[in-house]
Amino acid sequence: MTHSAPAVITESGALVGVQSHGVHAYLGVPYAHPPVGPYRFHPPAAVAPWTGVRQARHSGDVAPQPGSVRSRLLQGVVGRQSEDVLWMNIWVPNGTEGPAPVLMWIHGGAFINGAASAVSIDGTRLAHATKAIVVTVNYRLGALGFALHPDLNAVTTSPGLLDLSAALDWLHRNIIAFGGDPGRITLGGESAGSISAAILAQGSCVNPRISGLMLFSGFLPPQPNEDSEAATALLADILGIRVGDLTSSPAELLVQATASLAPRQRFWPTADTGAVPAGPGNPTNRSPIPVLVSVAADEGSFFLLEHEGPRPTLSDSQAKAIVEHLYPGTTDQLVAEYSLASSGPDPVTVAMRAYQRSIIDVPANTLARRLLDGGHTIFRIRQYTRSPLWGGWLGATHTLEIPILFGTWNHPLLQRLYDSATAEPASKHLQALCARFLHHGDLGRDQPSWTGSVDEIAIGVA
Repeated sequence: MTHSAPAVITESGALVGVQSHGVHAYLGVPYAHPPVGPYRFHPPAAVAPWTGVRQARHSGDVAPQPGSVRSRLLQGVVGRQSEDVLWMNIWVPNGTEGPAPVLMWIHGGAFINGAASAVSIDGTRLAHATKAIVVTVNYRLGALGFALHPDLNAVTTSPGLLDLSAALDWLHRNIIAFGGDPGRITLGGESAGSISAAILAQGSCVNPRISGLMLFSGFLPPQPNEDSEAATALLADILGIRVGDLTSSPAELLVQATASLAPRQRFWPTADTGAVPAGPGNPTNRSPIPVLVSVAADEGSFFLLEHEGPRPTLSDSQAKAIVEHLYPGTTDQLVAEYSLASSGPDPVTVAMRAYQRSIIDVPANTLARRLLDGGHTIFRIRQYTRSPLWGGWLGATHTLEIPILFGTWNHPLLQRLYDSATAEPASKHLQALCARFLHHGDLGRDQPSWTGSVDEIAIGVA
């Protein structure tokens, strides 16, 4: 049974939420003006204050998106779609002593799918387990969030990234009203959300507003401005219109046409970190912060998941094409990776390993090393909790650890992915580490930071 949560007074107006399982939830809280009409494709504008008490009992609409087998399977279904998407969900645990640390979580979905309201990242259990405030943030996706072109918006940072910066800014100014500590905000995310968090943390104004980073399975860099401009021009060409006319094209047409871009172009973050608007009193000071870097043991299987069901089959030539796409040209890396096929592994295993190394492991090591060299303290985790679904071929796949972290693995839409005998203890272990990180900036006295050579902390059954 749910009850009303206490009213909270923010700079934008009063909110009343819901109370359930020892947590106060304030859902669908707007942090910026709806990016519709003349605001489409442009940086987020300040939210208009409201009068009276706003009912914050339900999440808002989600960004227009195509959906996918992967997204539905691992995140759960999303709700009604519209362009009015700049809102956040805030879960506040009862009984905390003093201002609580805060986790601002950015959802994944390859920058085209996902939502802050996905059942996989409901913050109720994580807030209760960690005694920290958990926040999930919605932002613009696809072309609406990542299209850049002089004829469209004349900006050098993706609007979707600017959305997240605006959300962090609003949270920094208002979290004290929810009982949170504005000096202890950890920025985290998974996959596309992790990539966004890492990019934002390099901004001249963002870093001073966060006390830590939690990066799960997303470590790739932003793309050059010219690539984003090319993708935007190609989208207009596919629709048979001028770039400037994208401002009035129906959102559903933009989503449909975006699917035609691949593999030539993609909508991906472009960031001018010096151009991210500075917050009040936040100079370009960049202090070292603790960073949690988490990867899963079998992430590569995710990228072969096109249809629900048994393990896919690949021919040698198909596997080689995947490896050549990931490692263009006849290089030592390509030969070393593909030669595994002749020493035992089948083509599917070869492709999985190639995805794992190219998209996850190498970028994770590169980013962790760069952050370590920059003076930041790095902690590393490797997730081993495997899915029993379809004979277990997915293994510890990409995104599977997020319901483990949030404690939502037994949700009716997700529970077939998990074996409770392994998921429950893994969830408790990961949440305990998360609580330690949010409250103290480390993983405990018996868990040393990463020096570049020590093994990661293992979560789940190896």
